[in-house]
Amino acid sequence: MPPKTPQLNGLAEKMNRTLIERVRCLLSEAKLPGSFWGEALYTAAHVINLSPAVALQSDVPDRVWYGKDVSYDHLHVFGCKAFVHVPKDERSKLDAKTRQCVFIGYGHDDFGHRFYDLVEKKLVRSRDVIFMEDQSIEDIDKAEKSKSSSVSGLVDLDPTPTPVSVTPDVVEHDNNGENVQDVQVENNGGDNTVVGAPAHRAVDEPTVPLRRPAVGSLMYAMVCTRPDIAHVVDVVSRFLSNPGREHWNAVKWIMRYLRSTSSLKTLF
Repeated sequence: MPPKTPQLNGLAEKMNRTLIERVRCLLSEAKLPGSFWGEALYTAAHVINLSPAVALQSDVPDRVWYGKDVSYDHLHVFGCKAFVHVPKDERSKLDAKTRQCVFIGYGHDDFGHRFYDLVEKKLVRSRDVIFMEDQSIEDIDKAEKSKSSSVSGLVDLDPTPTPVSVTPDVVEHDNNGENVQDVQVENNGGDNTVVGAPAHRAVDEPTVPLRRPAVGSLMYAMVCTRPDIAHVVDVVSRFLSNPGREHWNAVKWIMRYLRSTSSLKTLF
């Protein structure tokens, strides 16, 4: 046959066209980019070798070549979603035991399968797999987007307390004739309300910082004998770095409560 005349080799050219058309269909149906053409080509050739051929009197090429019966149990939809088992030495105790991958072909020596990990961007080969043949790479992308949106919507259950500023509002007189000011507690985020804290203070009353030893004593009592004050002590302790007058009043309120209930006991 003369050189550069592939049209004269009709049998080989027909097989090349068949392979190219099947590769194009596999990539289009699986929604995979053209960079996976090699895996799609190997899959197309593997399926052709397992299909009856007219030239072999409807026999299967693999059966004729290897001399043993063929099995079709290992065939799956190209490009489908699959959950691949992650070995123990590749994950921690809290990591997921499976990862979502895309099925892209079969092993060369045995019935192992080849997958593409979308997260780590690498090829994975495994036999411990669960296939989702009705889902493709688009379903994996949708699941990842919904997962990321749900994670971004989570809030911190124990946020850092924000500074509390006290601004005077209205000057009034109490029953004793003393001038007092109602105060307005401003909070930029979170609930900084302290149990038992009064809503007003005297005009000329100096600000007393929150005493760490006092809060430490309350925490000791909470751990040892008074679990009933656990919540209020936890709230007060959040403002040790930036305390106010109302927080110190809350500490005194807790101490008065402990003194008045010293003869009582907690029953479970």
